[in-house]
Amino acid sequence: MCSDRLSKLPESILHHILSFLDTKSAVQTSVLSRAWRSAWKHAPAIDLHSNSFKKFRKFRSFVSRVLSLRYDLNVHKVSYKYYDHDSEVSHFSLFVKVIKYALSHGTRHLAIDLGDVANDKYSYRFSDLFGSVTDSNLATLEFGYVTVDRGFGSSEFRALTTLHLDRCLLGTDQGEDIDLFPNFACLKNLVLHSCFIEGSGNYRRSFKISGPQLLSLKMLDNSLYIKIEISAPKLEFFAFWNVQAIDGLPKLSVPSLVHADIRFRCYGLSAWNIQSPMLIFIPLLQGLSNATSLVLDSSSIQALMDNIDFLEQHPSPLTRLETLILEAVTKPFRLANYLFKGSSCTYPKTELREISSESLRHCISCCYLCQ
Repeated sequence: MCSDRLSKLPESILHHILSFLDTKSAVQTSVLSRAWRSAWKHAPAIDLHSNSFKKFRKFRSFVSRVLSLRYDLNVHKVSYKYYDHDSEVSHFSLFVKVIKYALSHGTRHLAIDLGDVANDKYSYRFSDLFGSVTDSNLATLEFGYVTVDRGFGSSEFRALTTLHLDRCLLGTDQGEDIDLFPNFACLKNLVLHSCFIEGSGNYRRSFKISGPQLLSLKMLDNSLYIKIEISAPKLEFFAFWNVQAIDGLPKLSVPSLVHADIRFRCYGLSAWNIQSPMLIFIPLLQGLSNATSLVLDSSSIQALMDNIDFLEQHPSPLTRLETLILEAVTKPFRLANYLFKGSSCTYPKTELREISSESLRHCISCCYLCQ
C-alpha cells in the first residue's frame, strides 16, 4: 500500500502552500489527502475572487459557505475582489458580510477591490460598507473603487500602519477642505493611486494629508482638482507621479524628507499658466529642501529646463542634496548645476537612468496633447 506522504506534511507547510492559492483552489485541495480535507478551514488567509465564477449566485453561495464552514479562528488576511456579473443584482449585503467577518476575526490585512460594480465605480461609500469603526486590529487596508467619504476620516483605525487607496473617489463634501486621515495616529505608509477628487466650482478647497508618524507617501496618477497640502514631520520618502492638480504642485511641510521621486506631466503645465514659474517650481523645491536624494523623470527635466533661465535667477533651496538621479539620455548640465548650487554636500553625485517605459508612454501622451 502506498503511504500518504501529503498527510504527513506539517501544518505550517500546508498553510504555506495554501497561501499561494485563492480560496476556491484551496478548497479544491481537500480531495488530495486526509490532512488536506479540512486544511482550508483554518488557513490564515481568505482570498475571494468573483472571476472564478460565471454567475453571481454561485459566487455568493460559495462565499457564504466558506465563512460559515471555516473554523472560528482569527484570519490574518482577507482579500475580496469583485467585478460586476449582473448590474441588476444587489451585492451590498455580501460586501458587508465579508468586511464584518474580517473585523470580527482579528484580520490584520484587508484588501477590498469592488471593480466597476453596477457600472458605477464609486457607487459604494466607505461609511456604508464599514459603518462606524471604533477600533480594529487592521494594520494594512487596501481599497479599490470605493468612495472614501467623511465617515472614513471619523473612523478610528488605531493599529493601521499601511493604507493603499486605488481608483477611489476622495471626499464628497463640496466647498469644504478634505482631511481624510485625522484619526490614523499610527499610519506610516500611504499610497494614493489613480484617485479622484471632483472640482468644486468657485470654492477653493484644500486636500490635506497629515500624519504624525507618516514615513512614506506615494501619490501616483491621481486627478486632484484641488489644492494639495502635505504636513508630515517624519516623512522620509515622497513620490509624486503624474498628479493633475488645479494649483499645480503640492505645498509641502516635510522637514525629515530624505528621498523624493518627482514625475509630473508636461502637458498639465499649460493649465497652470506658466507666466510665473516661481508659483510652480520654487515652492516645490523649497518643500524638498532637506532631501538628500532626488529622482526626476524626463518630463520633469524638460519642464524645468524650459524654465531654467528663470530658475537660475534664484538660489537653489536644496541644501542637503547629495544624489541626483535623472531619467535622461544626456546629462542636463545646467539643471544639475543649479540644483546642486545650494547644497552643502562636498562631493555631489549625478546618475543617469534609462528612461522607463512608463515615462516614455507619458512623454508620447504629452507630445500628442500639446499638438
